[in-house]
Amino acid sequence: MNLCLGSAEWRIFGKSQYLPVFTMKTWINAQRDCLSNGSRLTEIETVEEYDFVKNIARELNAEYVFIGGTDAFEEGNMVWWSTLQSVDPGLHHLWSPNQPDNFNNNEHCMNLIKPEDYKLNDGSCQSKYPFICERNI
Repeated sequence: MNLCLGSAEWRIFGKSQYLPVFTMKTWINAQRDCLSNGSRLTEIETVEEYDFVKNIARELNAEYVFIGGTDAFEEGNMVWWSTLQSVDPGLHHLWSPNQPDNFNNNEHCMNLIKPEDYKLNDGSCQSKYPFICERNI
């Protein structure tokens, strides 16, 4: 699936390009779609990047928006899928209150949550949400 609907769809920040995808997918299928287009689900490394990505999430205007973090490999150790590097503890203040919480032992995929102004959240990987892809320039 080619997600690029024209070069204007990709937004540039730093050394990456970002693409909002309005199609609702499970986390793994969203990751697959990003990979098929030479990208990955967005992986936030700085507060500045978070602010940029949050604005894209606002454009999607969905309750939840998938990004590339997961603790499916080890509960409580949230990592970025493409590198398996732990999410920077310096970004802890970007999490929604009391998150991640692994509600019902079934929340292993990271998303941005609208009611908390798109703060970080853990949710079900099987839910279907829009997502944001990221690729290196």
